[in-house]
Amino acid sequence: MKILHFKMPKEFNLYLFGDQHIGAVASYRKGWHTLCSMLESSYDGLPASRNYAVDHGDCIEAIATDDVRYQAATTKEAVILEQVHNAARDRAPIKGKLLTILKGNHEAKLHRFGDLSLEICRQIWGRDEADDHYGTFTCKNVYHNWRGDKIFFRHHLTHGRKGIGSAADNIERQRANMRIQLQRHLAPVFADCLLQSKGHTHKLFYRAPSQELYMADDGDDLTQHYKPQGMGTETWIDPDSRWYCNTGSFLKSFVMGASTYSELAEYPPVELGFLIVKWRGDRIEGIDRITI
Repeated sequence: MKILHFKMPKEFNLYLFGDQHIGAVASYRKGWHTLCSMLESSYDGLPASRNYAVDHGDCIEAIATDDVRYQAATTKEAVILEQVHNAARDRAPIKGKLLTILKGNHEAKLHRFGDLSLEICRQIWGRDEADDHYGTFTCKNVYHNWRGDKIFFRHHLTHGRKGIGSAADNIERQRANMRIQLQRHLAPVFADCLLQSKGHTHKLFYRAPSQELYMADDGDDLTQHYKPQGMGTETWIDPDSRWYCNTGSFLKSFVMGASTYSELAEYPPVELGFLIVKWRGDRIEGIDRITI
């Protein structure tokens, strides 16, 4: 667990992504290049200089040849040190925009070889600067203005361990159930975070603050209002007034000529992609789902 601080412009786009799984045949290279290209391009009225990103971990597949999960047919690169090097190489061109990298459960599995996620950060930023970007498994990012004397909002991010799914017989019911699960996983952890996000599940969705109607009065007559989203600076934000994100992945469910883990587990196909949080002055204006 770490708390990291970043000075940001008044308006910016925050790309939430993770689960690239370098080393697996199913890792989607074209999708990764789409992310990098978008980070280097203007988006939603803001120039590329206002794009930033956080990586939610599982940068590498980290399944060694002596692991019971290892399959030659689904492995593109089996040497773990090469996976680490390739993950750093992929992120080096965007390191000026990449704020945080988390440790995923795949990297954590090989803890006997050291902290592979920290090593990726060291290869990207060097030993002196790596700790400013390495978030461990769970992290709080605090986003300040350029002067550092005002907090815009706090962001709780974790790779995650718990799965998210639903056996409901209707797609709309499934989506509602998964949004509720996501909030249950994240809401109890940090009450002062306007934005809470996790990776791990490879699902791509978010839950916006609820638009609950309530009544009040102005002294003479009744008035109606909607519950606002949290403003980001409170020490306690109503759980229904926060934003919750599940950040998707770059790992395909099926590949031709091989049986992937997700195929063998009878998982349904997932949408590959990432999310873009749009911070505009004093609030999160919205979140865009980008499928690749």
